[in-house]
Amino acid sequence: TARVFDAASGKQVSQLKHGDVVDAVAFSPDGRLVATGSYDKTARVFEAATGNQLSQLQHDSVVDSVAFSPDGRFVTTSDRNNKVRVFESTTGRELWSTTEDAAISAVVFSPDDRYVITTNDDKTARIFELATGEETSRLSLEHPILGLSFDPRSSYIVAASPAPDRPEIDIESFPLRDSDLANDVCSRLSRDLTTQERKQYLPNEPSGKVCTESL
Repeated sequence: TARVFDAASGKQVSQLKHGDVVDAVAFSPDGRLVATGSYDKTARVFEAATGNQLSQLQHDSVVDSVAFSPDGRFVTTSDRNNKVRVFESTTGRELWSTTEDAAISAVVFSPDDRYVITTNDDKTARIFELATGEETSRLSLEHPILGLSFDPRSSYIVAASPAPDRPEIDIESFPLRDSDLANDVCSRLSRDLTTQERKQYLPNEPSGKVCTESL
């Protein structure tokens, strides 16, 4: 069971019931809804003020994370089978799902409600269109990703990862779309990308020249 309390008075407002331990909780941006994830292999969406359950989102494993989209219409979850799912928050209808190759470390919506980005323990970040679930690009970093965020315009992603051999954190930023990344790369080069570079950094770009306008 999870509980909602009034922050000022400490008085309990509602109870959000599950069949087992609750290990993930998130408020919708407007504060009206609460999403929870549990060892009972479900995520659930409740009205914060009343505890009334609006939807139950079934999973095959323990649900480790829940998050609302900025407009509150959608909920994303991740579970211990390395699966990410996106649901309509109030109806419980599943829009799409994807399975990662390693344990999921974070799932984040873009501020404009157009994209979902996932990171996992294989040092990879994947970007999906929210509406379709289509993967639009993939980032491969040298070290595990500890956290990530979108800039307010949904143009860049900021990723934090441990610095090698130093007690510090490296912060890197990346263009959201492959086309923006290609433009950024080409503005810094006096040559085209090699085939290997294109496969590694721009896997969704069509074959052929990338930096055609700069050459």
